[in-house]
Amino acid sequence: MALGTILACASAAPATAQEPEKVADGLSNPRGLAFGPGGKLYAAEAGRGGSGACIEGPEGDTSCYGATGAITRVNVRRVADLGAYEQASNPDDGQPTAEVDSNPYSVDATGRKRILVTDAGGNTLLCVKRSGQVRTLAVFPFEMTLAPPFLELPEGTQIPYQPVPTGVVRAPGGAAYVGQLTGFPFPAGAANVFHVEAGGAPTVHASGFTNVVDVGRGRNGVVYVLQITTTGLAGPPSPGRLVRVAADGTQIELAADDLENPTGLAVARNGDLYVADRGGSSDDARIVRIAGSN
Repeated sequence: MALGTILACASAAPATAQEPEKVADGLSNPRGLAFGPGGKLYAAEAGRGGSGACIEGPEGDTSCYGATGAITRVNVRRVADLGAYEQASNPDDGQPTAEVDSNPYSVDATGRKRILVTDAGGNTLLCVKRSGQVRTLAVFPFEMTLAPPFLELPEGTQIPYQPVPTGVVRAPGGAAYVGQLTGFPFPAGAANVFHVEAGGAPTVHASGFTNVVDVGRGRNGVVYVLQITTTGLAGPPSPGRLVRVAADGTQIELAADDLENPTGLAVARNGDLYVADRGGSSDDARIVRIAGSN
């Protein structure tokens, strides 16, 4: 079990870091960011679709296939089949509304012997050996929240929502920090950053977030938390949010109101932060740099 105590979250303080500096633009639906050998920054782009087969999108729009996604310098050699692992094991079986579902979301491959992967569909943190063996490090707990009015359920009805783990980054001592999106109905303020040690259940490292899509680790115990929205995915559009969480739990928002639908975060060696911004755009997305703050 992790030994850390749940950290109390102080009120967000005004941003003090400089405004974001654009370092790349014209991207198509960027997602995760990561630094590779030589300090080069890599971005995964979901693409902008094309003129291929079309289906009805989740919001009534039309989505058409196109081979427009991109990433540079990637080995396409398969290491492990996480879908097959979920099918065979279904680690979150027994929790309310759990089903066989796999949606690998984030990866930390900086370790020499094992790769950490969050499965947002399976609600798990997985360890993948470079030989391809997969095992479950943690299963994240389902929670309950008030049913939204449009479901027309009796007043006060509680419904379960899935944890939906997203960003993952290694923590000192072989542990990991994992961000949480939260599933439908996407309750505002209910997302956590978990601390996970091998063989232990997840513990809450910091709380009070809304729809976390990525996390990063800085110096001196600092954890950075990236939200795709401020008010929640079920609410009206709102700016994203980047929060610096100090070792004592103090939270400070960086680049307040400057991020729009951010989707990925990477922390450079010098402490600068790189954010994939406007992540839902097919032609106007960008990467911005925010000077690191000690």
